[in-house]
Amino acid sequence: MITVEEWQKLKVGDVVWLASQENVEPMRLIISKITDHRFYCGKSSFDKKNYIFFMNLSDAIQAVNFRLKIQIEKIQAQIKSNLNMKE
Repeated sequence: MITVEEWQKLKVGDVVWLASQENVEPMRLIISKITDHRFYCGKSSFDKKNYIFFMNLSDAIQAVNFRLKIQIEKIQAQIKSNLNMKE
């Protein structure tokens, strides 16, 4: 995740990576404006504290993969539970 110190060093034109639960791959965002609490990418704005952002793609991919792994494990457990109820 991006630290407070890293946020302070970012500027317009820099790239950050969003690892959200809705997406199965990280989203590349180019900063068009940055304030103390928000930053903008074109017409979209993001609250720095409400999302998980990364400075590099590798870290963002790891975060997305971890989240997907957890979701897969939950689905597998639910399938097993459903099959046991069926028996």
